[in-house]
Amino acid sequence: MFKMFSHFRCQVFVFLLLISSVYTLMAQDECDGYRYRYTGAFDGFEVEYDVPYGENFNVNFLPEELVMDVYSPTGDVEESRPLILIAHGGFFLSGSNGGLEVVPLCEDLAQMGYVVASMNYRKGVSILGNLTNEFIKAVWRGVHDSRAAVRYFRHSLEYGNPWDIDANRIYLGGISAGAFIALHHAYVDEQSEIPAQIDVTEVGLGGGLEGLSGNTGYSSEVNGVFNIAGALQTTDFMNLGVNEPLFSIHGTEDQTVPYGEGG
Repeated sequence: MFKMFSHFRCQVFVFLLLISSVYTLMAQDECDGYRYRYTGAFDGFEVEYDVPYGENFNVNFLPEELVMDVYSPTGDVEESRPLILIAHGGFFLSGSNGGLEVVPLCEDLAQMGYVVASMNYRKGVSILGNLTNEFIKAVWRGVHDSRAAVRYFRHSLEYGNPWDIDANRIYLGGISAGAFIALHHAYVDEQSEIPAQIDVTEVGLGGGLEGLSGNTGYSSEVNGVFNIAGALQTTDFMNLGVNEPLFSIHGTEDQTVPYGEGG
């Protein structure tokens, strides 16, 4: 498993290299040919653990605080840095923002010069209804939470921009269940695309596209997405709205989220 995730980390770095190459033209003074490309750009990183970014009702209809760990490069003086949010895996039943599949990636990206947020989201699947529909609801809760996390950072710009981020360079990615969240966050961007299984009157599922997990009034748009072993409910979601750049990695022998299947 560690070998597999090391491969994923290398592939994500390729994606970020392409992104940073584009922005070299926009921020020549920031890109020195090393930053955003190599993990040795900075000697270390700092982590602020369990930063609260929102709250919403979970699958058991109980209020749940939403938190994330925020990584940043040690000794960095840049005041306008790209932000990457990452959602962990766990089949919507387990996992955390401190999981072994996300922490090494966050550490490496921080040492490359990015600000990185590893976010928790509401987990849990009800066994009282149709299981497929309940997993769709779990994805939707996660999407509402990731939207709140993006809005949190844009909101923070009005309070001194404590993490020195650039609101025009916010990227979202995930692993397995977290990648489901990232993909649906990016490509379900019209009210008409909200899945039919979502009852917006159900506690914890209200709020339309944006949800009610916090930080209303700010944009939740992202500038790019990376998907590690996730999937969209349907590729029809990519036919409407704005399609953000996407980088996908998937094992062809994946039995949990089968490669090459779906609509």
